[in-house]
Formats: sequence, C-alpha cells, structure tokens
Amino acid sequence: MREEPIGEGSPVEKHTFRILRHQLLGKVLELVLTPVAITVESEVQVMSEPPKADLLLLRRDGRRWSKEQRELLPDGIRDRQARHHLLECKFSESLNADALQQALGYDYFYRQTQRIREAELQTYVVSAKTPQTTLLGNLGYRAIEQPGVYVTTLDVMQRVVVLVLNELRDEPQNEFLRLFASRKLVRQQTIDHVFQQPAGELPEPLLAVIFGLQRLYQMEGTAMNQEMTVDDVMKMGRDLRKQVLASASPEEHLASMDLEKLLAGMTPEEMVILRERLDALLTKQSADKPQH
Repeated sequence: MREEPIGEGSPVEKHTFRILRHQLLGKVLELVLTPVAITVESEVQVMSEPPKADLLLLRRDGRRWSKEQRELLPDGIRDRQARHHLLECKFSESLNADALQQALGYDYFYRQTQRIREAELQTYVVSAKTPQTTLLGNLGYRAIEQPGVYVTTLDVMQRVVVLVLNELRDEPQNEFLRLFASRKLVRQQTIDHVFQQPAGELPEPLLAVIFGLQRLYQMEGTAMNQEMTVDDVMKMGRDLRKQVLASASPEEHLASMDLEKLLAGMTPEEMVILRERLDALLTKQSADKPQH
C-alpha cells in the first residue's frame, strides 16, 4: 500500500516537521502521563555525544506500574514490566534495518550510561509509516501480541519492539500515539474521537496541542515562513478552539458537556437553587433581547 507523505516541501521543512512532531508527541505524553507519576523526557542522553532529536523516554516513579498508569500506556508498552521505556520515533522516514540496529545501539548505550540491568529497559522503534512486510519478515518480526505491536524471535533483535502507528487498535490507550500515524484516516479518526469527549474531560493544554496538531497537518505541503515551536502550535490550537466554540450552536455546547459530572455531589436543594438561578438568567436574557 502506498503511504501518504508526511511533511512535503524542502528538506528543511521536512526536517522541521519531523522534529516538531517528536516534540509534540513528547508534550502529549507529558500531559497525559505525568499526572500518574510517569516521567516523560524528550532529551535523552544515551552516550557522550547523543543524537537526541527522535528519542523519548517513559520512566515510572515507584517500584512497580500501577493500574492507573497502565491504563494510559499504549499497546506494546502497557504489559511490559521494565521501569524505563526508550522510544526511537520514525515519523517521515520509512523503517529499515539501519533504524533497528540504531535502536539496538541506543538500548545498549542507555543501559551503560544509566547503569541499569537489561530487565529494567525496553526499547521501541515507533514507526508512523507501515514498514515493508519483507523487511519485518526477514528480521523475524511478527504481530503476535496486538495489531501494530511487532516482536522478533531473533536473539540479536529481541530487545527492540516495533510499534506501527497505522495498525494500532482504535482503543483509548492508543489514541495519543495514533495522532501521529502517517495515514490521514487513522489520525483524523483519533482527533475526531478526542474532540467528541465532554468538556473538562481533557486538560486545556492537551486540547491546545491536539487542535494545534490538526492545524499543523492542514499546513503540510505549504511553505513555512518560520521555524515553529511547540508553543507556536499550542497557540494555533487555542485560537482554533476558540473559533470552533464561537461557531458552535447551543445544542453543540450542551452535547460537549458532561452534565452528570458537573452536577455530581450537589444535593437536591442545591439543584433547585441552580434551576431557579438559571430560570432567572433566562428571563433576564429574554427581557434584554431586542424586540422586532
């Protein structure tokens, strides 16, 4: 199957989109996982002169993974016991044997730098594009756990798990990785699902990143006048969200709210008072409305 290009344009623009996507994924995972005591690092030192651009690190705080933590981790990661998870992200380039060998090198040097045992680290190559079947087959990789999670029986490569974002299951724990899939259908499906969640379900900074990411995808293939940062993308996202909210109908506003959650904990007497205040507000708004 032909892959859809990510980040068209000059080599500089492709490089900018690649770096920016890596930073955005790090920001998304930081916002989602930090509240449950999982440390997310985007600048990971694996050797004295480290190539940092495409590496992410997830590290739990505490002696073991909690149920709350595992529920937020994606397929392929959530069931592994290692305390450190090192992710080598491939967004614009296709997965190849060199990338897998490079990840294996990161795995070794990170363990040496941190002085940890093999069992304490699991390394992954996260591929936005769908790899060639022959490449995976030649290296013994098979999706024997969940769709999109590839492991190998070859001893030399067993330390590296491959996560294919286009193939991950459409499940809540995978949403924040699927946002970076190469196939527009996969990532738009995920964006739409996130936007359908009730207001207040996701923190404002995370919504800003996701709205901004949607705008960034719309800009692919156009010339970028300046190098963009995560803050720039979040500002675009906040602006876009304001436009969406301003154009929404009252019914759409109500549909986006989790009324049960908003009213949870209120006594019947407090609800009566709230209803009376709402009635008074509606009466005032009707009185202030110009008559035609």
